This record gives sequence, C-alpha cells and structure tokens, in this order.
Amino acid sequence: MTLEVGCDIVWRGRELIEGEERLLTIRFIATPELEGLLTKGRLWWLHEGSVLIGEAEII
Repeated sequence: MTLEVGCDIVWRGRELIEGEERLLTIRFIATPELEGLLTKGRLWWLHEGSVLIGEAEII
C-alpha cells in the first residue's frame, strides 16, 4: 500500500550518517486514511520524493 502523507521529522544534534539508528519524533498531518495505520510496532519506509532514505518503527 502506498500512502502519501505530510509529516515533520524533528531531531537534535548532527546529521544522520548512513546506517546509523536514532530515535526521532515524526509528526504526521492527521487524515482519516492515516489514523488506522499508526499502530505500535508498524514499520514505515521514509522517502524524499521517490528516493528511499530510511525505515521507521512506531514505538
């Protein structure tokens, strides 16, 4: 399933290095389609345009 959503990714400190893991805060724009998908443990792919830049897990 592909769902394009607006979000804001916030972290403090230096830029991420490829392969590095970090806890981040991601704020999503609330939509009815998104509401049921924000469940603990769910994995997400993060994209900048069409480029995959990372993976995330909801904790």
